[in-house]
Amino acid sequence: MLEHHLAIPADRIFSWLKDEMTSGRQRVTFRATREFRADDDAAAGVEPSDEEAGIHSVSTAGTLEIMPLTTEEGWLLRIYVEDVVGPHVPEDHSVTGEPEGIELDDFYAAFIAPDSGTVFVSLRTESDAAKEKFESLLAEMTTDRTVA
Repeated sequence: MLEHHLAIPADRIFSWLKDEMTSGRQRVTFRATREFRADDDAAAGVEPSDEEAGIHSVSTAGTLEIMPLTTEEGWLLRIYVEDVVGPHVPEDHSVTGEPEGIELDDFYAAFIAPDSGTVFVSLRTESDAAKEKFESLLAEMTTDRTVA
């Protein structure tokens, strides 16, 4: 598997995916997940105060994977967002160590809209030919669709 870093804003990919899902073309499918993790303070880059000593930082990670409907295409587009949320897990969530599936709009609200955390966009391909197959979709994603 080859991995390529892509310098495409996550919100642009998200907008393209929403358009793709509502267009009826059905060329891709997706999977969105969220995971909460307890990190030790040093790993999270947090300097605890004396009163917070020993409290672990909680981070959240969101992954949006976009893939073609057929595996023959040989590519996977991934948006990965990681953010430190503080010393406590948000209400109604828990640290399970396992990703939980979430809806596309929930992924946007948690990981794209607030423009928080560190975002990584990558393309995994099985071959150079698979990367070439992805290029037409990449051109669509990076085309500005706004009308002046």
